[in-house]
Amino acid sequence: MQITTYFTKHTNVKKIILDLLDTANTQVNVAVAWFTEPLLFSKLLEIQDRGVNVELIVTSHDFNRKSPNDYSLIEENGGFFTEIGNDEQLMHMKFCVIDFKTVISGSANWSKSAFTKHNEEVTVVQDNLSRSNDFMAEFQRLKELSGKIKDIQKDLDISRALKTFEVIKALINIGDTHALQPYIYQLKDIPEIEPITNHLIAGNYTAAVSEIDLFKINYTQIVSVNE
Repeated sequence: MQITTYFTKHTNVKKIILDLLDTANTQVNVAVAWFTEPLLFSKLLEIQDRGVNVELIVTSHDFNRKSPNDYSLIEENGGFFTEIGNDEQLMHMKFCVIDFKTVISGSANWSKSAFTKHNEEVTVVQDNLSRSNDFMAEFQRLKELSGKIKDIQKDLDISRALKTFEVIKALINIGDTHALQPYIYQLKDIPEIEPITNHLIAGNYTAAVSEIDLFKINYTQIVSVNE
C-alpha cells in the first residue's frame, strides 16, 4: 500500500490526477461536487476512447450546468453520468477510484479555482483493497440515490452473471484475485446474487465459490422446471 498527500499550493495536483487517469486500464469512477475543469474532463473522454469504462456523478447545480464540460458525452461514449443533490443537500464528495485499486480523495473539487486559487489537499492511496471497496460502495450508493441505476439493472441478467462467474472462478483458481474487482462490480446491481458479490468483496473466496456453485445448481433446476 502506498499513501501520498499533496497540497495545491506546493504541487501541481491537477497534473498528478491527469497522470493517474492515464494509468487506467478498465474502470474509472468519479464523484465530485463541482466538475468544471476542462482538461480533466477531456482526459475522461480520452481514456474512454481507449476502452476504459467511465462513471461520473456531480452535484445537481447551475454551477456545473454552466461549465464548459458536456457531460452527455460520457454516456454517448458508453459510460454512466448522473447529477444528484440540491442547494439544501449537496452531493459534496470529491473522490475518484481508478481500476478498483487507486483512490484519489481530499478537499479539492475538479475545478480551476481548486487547483489555482484555493488551499486544497488531495491524498492518493494505492493498492488498499479495503479503502477501494469502501469508496466503490459509496459510489454505488450515490448511483442508487440517483434512480438511474434501475435502468442499468434491466440490462443485467442471470445469463450474463453465469458467464462472469466462470471468469471469476478461473481467476480465483490461479490466485489472481487482484483482477477480480472489475468483474465483481459488473454484477453488483443484481439483487439475486448479492450474497455472492458480498463474499467476493470481503475476500471470502472459498465461500463465494461455494455460493456460485449452489446458485448455478438452483438456477439450472428452475430453468429445467420452467421448460
